[in-house]
Amino acid sequence: MPENESPQGNAGWTPEPVQQEEPRTPTSRIVEIFLWVALVGIVAAVAIPEFAGRPIEDKNILGTLFGFLGLPFIIARMRRARAPWLYSLAGLGLFIALPMAGGAMRGLEKREHGNDLLTAIEQFEPDTGKRARAAEKNPELLRSILLPAIRRAAQRAPDAELVAYNKAIFRLVETPTGIDRQRCAATVMGERQRPTTSAEEIYLAKATAQLFRAALPHPEPISFDRERSIALRGEIVRAADVDGVTTDPVRLAALTRDQHCDLYLRMMKNLRELPVADVQPMECSREM
Repeated sequence: MPENESPQGNAGWTPEPVQQEEPRTPTSRIVEIFLWVALVGIVAAVAIPEFAGRPIEDKNILGTLFGFLGLPFIIARMRRARAPWLYSLAGLGLFIALPMAGGAMRGLEKREHGNDLLTAIEQFEPDTGKRARAAEKNPELLRSILLPAIRRAAQRAPDAELVAYNKAIFRLVETPTGIDRQRCAATVMGERQRPTTSAEEIYLAKATAQLFRAALPHPEPISFDRERSIALRGEIVRAADVDGVTTDPVRLAALTRDQHCDLYLRMMKNLRELPVADVQPMECSREM
């Protein structure tokens, strides 16, 4: 056997050394941790509102989508993954799945509370309940059936329950995140309200069902002191409108939307400070 020939018959062959990757620096690992934290924050910023019934606004979708696609790709590159685009694909899948899951959950919840509301109406007025259930798929017709029934329930509900219901309605303006000034102005000026969110629809369905159940034990309307109600209403208006704008149609018509909203909020604030027995007839008249 020649001297330069290996036992396998390859003359002068030696195996090439395996190149080892350069180890990652501590700085790289720290940056990766921060990127993971940022990604988790973005996912939470989408998931929490989605499941709470407040989807992300259209103006924020592109930035959020970039976070779901870009951050996983950067993390994959830092981890030296062979196919970093797979990380972005997973992020895109999660971006699509979260709204779908949130919508499905809200749909089930809306259906549950909607059915509970119809059951409460059937207990309160069986004939009205049958009509409402038949109109379940027709929102406009259902609304035309519900509003008169709500007024009749308001005439028979105890004071505290009626006040609680009106506070639930006011939450459409005074939201947990602050005053919705657009809806506030629309309420005062009698404009068509923008659609409520799924969370608001569920909340109102629960409050309305409670109103019907509260009125159920009382077969007759509960009377109240009409003269006292009129006097209190006048006091509330004068306290909220120190400039007397409401008595001048020209000045009232010249108010801006924000000024209309401010006037309404001042009146509601003064109204909330009254005892329950006095608030009740002015917030939702038993003769509505």
